[in-house]
Amino acid sequence: MAQVTTSTLISTTTITASPSSTGPQLDSVTFQQVRYCNTYNMLPWTVTIDGLTQVQPSNQSLPLPSNTFSTRASNQNLTRMTFYLTPGSYPYTLNGGAQMGGGFYPTSGTVNVNGPNIIVNVTIWLSITC
Repeated sequence: MAQVTTSTLISTTTITASPSSTGPQLDSVTFQQVRYCNTYNMLPWTVTIDGLTQVQPSNQSLPLPSNTFSTRASNQNLTRMTFYLTPGSYPYTLNGGAQMGGGFYPTSGTVNVNGPNIIVNVTIWLSITC
């Protein structure tokens, strides 16, 4: 009777990403809300750029609800979204809160990616007085 021995090889590979002259240049583009009356933000919200959509809070399902939104964000990380893009010109759209008396201005635009750490300030409007 022949004996067959099997073994499983487990290996771990660590990949570290770092800027390289051999790969495409990726620059960060951060969309950040500017608080309305220095108090209010808009949640949930989405940014779509180059066919990619991010949503905050990240566990929010899409499409966004049309009957509710929050104006107080205790975690300011929820008011920012960052994309990594190659240099170029990219149209974007913003969504959130418009059906409930609030939203963003403008709701779309174009960002020119031509270097690192680009910030796009997102203006909020609400149908309340400061």
